[in-house]
Amino acid sequence: TGLGRHSWCRCCMTGFSNHNLTWPSQACRWGPQLEDHTFRTKYRMYISEQQTNPADVEPPKLLVVDVDLVKPRVASTEAIATWNELSRCPYIKEAKTIVHPGEVNKIREVSQHPEVVVTHTDAPELYVWNTATQPNATRDKDTKKWLPNSADVKLVGHEKDALFPLATCNAAPLVASGGTDKLLLLWDLRDVEDGLLAKHDKQGDSRSTTELQSRQKLRGHKKTVEDLVFQPG
Repeated sequence: TGLGRHSWCRCCMTGFSNHNLTWPSQACRWGPQLEDHTFRTKYRMYISEQQTNPADVEPPKLLVVDVDLVKPRVASTEAIATWNELSRCPYIKEAKTIVHPGEVNKIREVSQHPEVVVTHTDAPELYVWNTATQPNATRDKDTKKWLPNSADVKLVGHEKDALFPLATCNAAPLVASGGTDKLLLLWDLRDVEDGLLAKHDKQGDSRSTTELQSRQKLRGHKKTVEDLVFQPG
């Protein structure tokens, strides 16, 4: 891979795995490290799964998965020699399925609370999920259709669709978003921290979604806000 006119860098993979999904994923994000062993390290990962047509057959989902990554110089060459694009990797385990309101196109974790993630769809709203307390999605016993999950928090304030610009802050549980409304919005999750981190009865989870208005709404952009970042952190 060329890095400049006179400098070059060699890239060497220490392992290769593939995990076939029903539809291509629009978003994928690494979560926290869960375990560390001699030959492998387990990480949390978040993957979006698109809906089928019609959507009530397979609705959009947020998959919470655990990934075992082998350490350098551990993976065997046979792992690549036997590669099959339709296979599902045995080192990627789906820990939880969350039926999401709309297709997920961006995911950001909240570093102060590693179990909490924020998701973007093609709508004006953003969603906050405590993946540790969210129930695993199930199907209706009669219709066999998936039952939707209720987000812990819905972030509101955009006047039009907010597609991709999304960022969280390492210094504080802040969330920022931009959209086609030419706005930059800022939320502070400390405003709903007690409810967001509360424990729930897994046998009969009847949580309601809390709506949180943005603390700040910054105007001035002439066109759609396409990206943003907290700096520093």
